[in-house]
Amino acid sequence: MRIKTFSFSLTVILATITFLLVGCKKDNFTNENDISSAKTDKIFKEIAFPNEKGIISEINFNGQKIQAEYKNGYYIIEGDLAFTKRDLENYNAGNNMLSSRTYKNVQANLWPSGKVYYTIDNSFSSQEMNEITSAIQTATNSTNSLQFIPRTSQTNYISIIKGAVNSGLFSDFIGMKGGAQIINLETNSFNEGSVLHEIGHAIGLYHEQSRSDRDLSVNILWANILNGRSHNFMTYNQLNQPGNQLGTFDFSSIMLYGPFFFSSNGQPTITRLDGSIYTSNRDFYSAGDIETIQFLYGAAPFAKLTRTLVYEEYEPDDRIETYTYNVEFFADVFCTIPTNLTSDREVTVDFFETYYQGLNYQTSNHSYTTTFVAGTNNYILAENVNTYERHYDYGNIIYGYDRNYVIRANFVRP
Repeated sequence: MRIKTFSFSLTVILATITFLLVGCKKDNFTNENDISSAKTDKIFKEIAFPNEKGIISEINFNGQKIQAEYKNGYYIIEGDLAFTKRDLENYNAGNNMLSSRTYKNVQANLWPSGKVYYTIDNSFSSQEMNEITSAIQTATNSTNSLQFIPRTSQTNYISIIKGAVNSGLFSDFIGMKGGAQIINLETNSFNEGSVLHEIGHAIGLYHEQSRSDRDLSVNILWANILNGRSHNFMTYNQLNQPGNQLGTFDFSSIMLYGPFFFSSNGQPTITRLDGSIYTSNRDFYSAGDIETIQFLYGAAPFAKLTRTLVYEEYEPDDRIETYTYNVEFFADVFCTIPTNLTSDREVTVDFFETYYQGLNYQTSNHSYTTTFVAGTNNYILAENVNTYERHYDYGNIIYGYDRNYVIRANFVRP
């Protein structure tokens, strides 16, 4: 037996609000063309210049060589993230962009105080204008952390432009770019959900399938993906992007690709792990999307859960790792500036446990609330927890446990 102690970040804290979503209908679908929403007949694919085949190019992206599709002066990544040559030069020079659930973690690319300024091209039709303004209102109502404000003379703003025929739907940055940044909406080819999706990028959200842990929840069916489009299914880690994620994979996220996106043969490109088809949401920000926006733009203090290994045992028949879990509070969203609590804070704790018996296992979880008393920034949540435990007989598992904690801090902007 040997004992050692170290500390690392387990997960970021979830700043959550519970919302009642009324009148949103979601059905089961087997083909993307059959997908409908409560508000529209069709889900529009968020793809830049969808009818044009670009040139697959290798670009330098944050110090890593990756593939992108070059079309009409833009390098296209993940279908609807479009960067000019100058954008890439600025990015690679260190002027980094700012992450469904899945978000970018660069403070400089958050909109200060949650104020997002925008302009709208006045050449949109009245119906298109209604879709855009409805999306902005939905985004505003979904969270109390963001304000969408028509631009007067502000330097940093989103320019929602009417794209030419076949220009598709895309954003030219993730998070606040600095200066004008574009959301391109091809005429007659978008709806409120499409706009919400692109706004998601502009405030700092990646595609949900870009999560580094996505392979625990979905299958990427590479053989069904259009030739030259596999790069659209890379995780943010594979893109060497500064990102992170909250909670578990969110099939309801408005930032998730449809299951048939970029299919070469009519077969799905993404499925659940069991091979089933999931429903695409293009009606509203999911609870997970809202949770991520609240995390990025909510009010301090922000909490982070860490765990410290206090004991480990690795014997032929027994393997045990014991941890103590702590909650720490910070003044900034990326948890780099410690701060003491000035008032008592209540958090919700989710405890997950998986019990193994032979080849069988059973998972359970329960939630409870606990209050951290004002006066410091570091609190013990649970001590000496056997987080990983396995017992074997001649190499065969007899029984074992996995245990874990996640906390949801109910901190929101006043």
